[in-house]
Amino acid sequence: MGEKDLEIEETSPPRREDETKTQVGKVKKKKKVKAEKRGVCHVSRVPPRMDHVKLRQVLSQFGEIQRIYLVPEAVAAQMNRKRAGGFRGQAFSEGWVEFTKKSVAKRVANMLNGQQMGGRKRSSFYYDIWNVKYLSKIKWDDVTDEIAQRHAVREQKLALELSAAKRERDFYLTQVDKSRALSSIEERMKKKQKVQQESGVISDFPSDQFAPKVIRQFPQKKPVADQAGKLKPSLSKDVLAGVSSISPIPCCGERGPKNLFVQSIGHRYFAATPEEYANRNYANNESEYTTVINSITAQRKTTKGNITMKRIGYLLEHGVFKKWLTGKGPEDELRKLGLLDCLGIYDHSLAIKVGVHFFLCYNLPELSEPASVFYIKEMRKLMDGHNLEERDWFFGLILQSKIFNPVKRGGKVFLSPDYSQSKEQQRQITLRRIQYLVEHGFSKDWPTIKGPEDELRKLALLDCLFIYDHSLSIKMGVHFLLWGGAIQFFSTKRHHDKWLKDTEDYVVKGCFSMTELGHGSNVRGIETVTTYDSSTGEFVINTPCESAQKYWIGGAANHATHTIVFSQLIIDGGNQGVHAFIAQIRDENGDICPNIRIADCGHKIGLNGVDNGRIWFDNVRVPRENLLNSVVDVSPDGKYLTAIKDPDQRFAAFLSPLTSGRVTITASAVYSAKVSKALFGEYVAVKRSKKPFKGLGLEHMNTSRPVIPSQLTSSTMRQAQFRNDIFCLRERDLLERFAAEVSQCQAQGKSKEYAFTLNYQLAEDLGRAFSDRAVLHTFLDAEASVTSGPLKNVLDLVRSMYVLVTLEEDAAFLRYGYLLMDNAAIVRKEVAKQCSELRPHALSLVSSFGLPDAFLSPIAFNWVEANASSSEQN
Repeated sequence: MGEKDLEIEETSPPRREDETKTQVGKVKKKKKVKAEKRGVCHVSRVPPRMDHVKLRQVLSQFGEIQRIYLVPEAVAAQMNRKRAGGFRGQAFSEGWVEFTKKSVAKRVANMLNGQQMGGRKRSSFYYDIWNVKYLSKIKWDDVTDEIAQRHAVREQKLALELSAAKRERDFYLTQVDKSRALSSIEERMKKKQKVQQESGVISDFPSDQFAPKVIRQFPQKKPVADQAGKLKPSLSKDVLAGVSSISPIPCCGERGPKNLFVQSIGHRYFAATPEEYANRNYANNESEYTTVINSITAQRKTTKGNITMKRIGYLLEHGVFKKWLTGKGPEDELRKLGLLDCLGIYDHSLAIKVGVHFFLCYNLPELSEPASVFYIKEMRKLMDGHNLEERDWFFGLILQSKIFNPVKRGGKVFLSPDYSQSKEQQRQITLRRIQYLVEHGFSKDWPTIKGPEDELRKLALLDCLFIYDHSLSIKMGVHFLLWGGAIQFFSTKRHHDKWLKDTEDYVVKGCFSMTELGHGSNVRGIETVTTYDSSTGEFVINTPCESAQKYWIGGAANHATHTIVFSQLIIDGGNQGVHAFIAQIRDENGDICPNIRIADCGHKIGLNGVDNGRIWFDNVRVPRENLLNSVVDVSPDGKYLTAIKDPDQRFAAFLSPLTSGRVTITASAVYSAKVSKALFGEYVAVKRSKKPFKGLGLEHMNTSRPVIPSQLTSSTMRQAQFRNDIFCLRERDLLERFAAEVSQCQAQGKSKEYAFTLNYQLAEDLGRAFSDRAVLHTFLDAEASVTSGPLKNVLDLVRSMYVLVTLEEDAAFLRYGYLLMDNAAIVRKEVAKQCSELRPHALSLVSSFGLPDAFLSPIAFNWVEANASSSEQN
């Protein structure tokens, strides 16, 4: 069978063939494979350039394939793809594959679904994902019936559409012909009547015979008429005359106030007379005038010779713009539009200027946000957890100093680093800010604290630091947590007495030299070498190659005076593993010490306040006492002393204190999210994109997703037991899967590390499952301490949202079958429903973050006034 025949066989719809004719014409029954042993898989998406031949080649390695059918792509989609410059060949939308064995079909679906197709990297579908599902209890004949039904439905729909289009076309053509005939008759009769009138003959046909006939009348609004019976304009005469600088009125007297509006055209003056304005008694003390008067007054000062601003000022003084901002009824809106139309007739620039001032003028909409149903302070206490007074003390501390760049915008003071400064300026101001905080007791007793309360205070202040500037928080974290933490936890009393006090006072400025160019997180593989010289009682530190240079070390480029060096310790030719040493890299004058080279890592996209650098050591000698010796020590004669004999356990004990740095990085992400959510919530509460929705508050949050609730499903998903069970099920099942995969790899002779690496995808899913479940249980523990009431109700709603959003976003629930495909859409609808329930509490929840206004930005408040040219900036 040729290639062409094969294509016809596999791409044409499957047909039932129970009998075949022999060459002599006799009918024999075809020998069939037992149907019950066959299995059918459905491929819901076929990648571009994948056809039946390639699909058979890929899947046949798992087992024998009986038949394949791929559905050709729709013609419209194919044309759109070709017009867009995409793949121009035949593409397929879905397909079915029949394996000769049911077990093979099941195995293929379970193994390939959701996995990358792979193959050669140059393959056009290398990065595509398999979408394969085993069709249980489905035979190939069932697929045939389904395809035939689809064809029949499609043809029936097409026939109905064609029939409707034909009827519409015929009706249109009939009406066109009728219209032409009537028009011809009417034209002919008009000519005949005209001839008869000219000749004096009385026509037998009435003149209105061919006038439009009234078939049906609808009641209309009666036009308003004055006493003379004339129709009144939609606006009264006095309103239209309010800006009658536009109507052509001959003026023989004075040419208007200050010649603002009057022009001489052809010996005639066109203007509004002063008397038309003098009779007005509009009060000028209305509240809506305040914003506009201030804005116009400021512009009039800066545009002394601008005639347009003088005209606006004149109209404003005479009450033309009364109630333009506060008017709510239809009459006020009509008055405003009428006056603006008149301005447009006279001068477009004047009308545009007025429209910008009044129609685009910012004023806070009346929010429909109700009063908070819970105590915001109690919610903040639950969120922050501890040390609320210390947090508020820190906020007040940095508001007192100008080195934190306070800027006054729109009557409010905001704190934000000046990112327009150069790299050197940002580094210098970051150093000054650290010195300011240290002088005012921000880091008091940090290196020497031991109790949990002191540690919580430190973490609380670091949380607040993340809100203001990440460069500042990172530079302080390197000094106090990494450098100071290493001395505190890796060393003994001899180091504490010498270094901790100077560390607290920022006399010694430390950095942390662990990362190397060739070794980042692989600490055991670092290449820096330290050899003990027993003759002098010193350690000699060397950088043996370029990949061993200490890289991206925070604080090393400009300010650090000392560093903690991680290197391989060599004693009598034996490598004892990675150890930490104190080394001085700059003297009291800030000059780099001998045998040390330091280079700047340069400009970064963000965090330019941190002076990251690179360090090379060339036979740098440090005293024996500079070895951090909480776990190991070296005697003067070069003996290696340690109580932990196992190298793995010794290494773990050595690095365990460093995990606190990872915790603070996670906390910084949480507080960055708090700031962004606070800005978002406050901004959308005052941002009105369309005037008809004024007063709704967070308008677009109401209509972001359509809600079609399902009462039974909704009540099920709101149960606390359901939320807990689905998380625990995912974690337990993933743990069992991961353990089984690792055990299987180890049974094949592979190491545990290799087995973990090989199953990194399961490990990632398991890690997220554990974190999500831990967060949920932490939430439950905090919620248990709250008594019944509004606060507990809001907490339950927030917890429910967290669970449902996790179900919606994590594909593992569908990938491993914890959530059925049909339920995914129901979860999404429930998310939308609970979003609408949570919306009234949005601003209250944001307020409970405890973020002072100064740590946000003007966009969260009166952003128009803050960006006005008259806004004071310091």
